[in-house]
Amino acid sequence: MVQKVSITILVIAIITILGIYFMGLPFNVDFADKVYLKFHYGETEIDCEITDKNDISELKRLLKTHSYSEKVGGTPACGGFYYKVSLTFQNENEKVMVCPGGDTCGSFRIGESDRYFALDDEDKEKFYSIVKKYGMTFPCI
Repeated sequence: MVQKVSITILVIAIITILGIYFMGLPFNVDFADKVYLKFHYGETEIDCEITDKNDISELKRLLKTHSYSEKVGGTPACGGFYYKVSLTFQNENEKVMVCPGGDTCGSFRIGESDRYFALDDEDKEKFYSIVKKYGMTFPCI
């Protein structure tokens, strides 16, 4: 009886770990109360805070997703992810940077990690329309 319970617990643990590994980890930026945009591309150098509450709420909604490791999904072929083209979400205790792919592929790199996520076409266009208000334009490769 004890052996059956132990085996069951082990199987559940393995399935959970494999599920997280292959399906991705939850990612969101709900913790943030400030959002900063950086766009250094060509002759353009913009560093600003996104202050519109509706824009911040929509960005948080769009970026509530699942991230995957390049070890599982591979590195997206997106013309590069650059820290000079990024959004930083932060509060007093936490900070995370996301770097959109420069060629409009819809994929993002999470900071300096090996983790990525992608937006579908509709959400990608919503993202681009928000950041364009602050001067970030695509493609930028």
